[in-house]
Amino acid sequence: MNGKIKFRVWDKKYKCFIPNSKYAICHHASGAFGVMLDDWKTYKAGELLYESGQIFMKYTGLKDWYAGDIGKMSYGTITLIGEIRQAESGEWLIYKDKGNFLSLYDNIDRTTKIGNIYQNPELPEDRNETERIS
Repeated sequence: MNGKIKFRVWDKKYKCFIPNSKYAICHHASGAFGVMLDDWKTYKAGELLYESGQIFMKYTGLKDWYAGDIGKMSYGTITLIGEIRQAESGEWLIYKDKGNFLSLYDNIDRTTKIGNIYQNPELPEDRNETERIS
């Protein structure tokens, strides 16, 4: 991991990612928000982006993985498909559809990105429970 904090931004209205060159993320005591650097669709340069209209997906520091991505981890005959989430401890996890999870860091070489929860909401179906598997 390189410790670099970066985000990508999903726009709820247009249901797509805002191009990285069009915005900057600002950190403030009350949280992160975005600022448009250039005009894009109906947004104007200087306009602020907030979590009410956009979703900021935090970079994991691992390859090209962000919170909300969906990974498929294969180990022998076992396959686990789950959402990438950050635990309260800061660890990045692959949450399985039945609430089970594994460390993304420990399984990064066995995990392939197959989408994200915004463009592929059907994968995985149940991401709400948090039962540890080993």
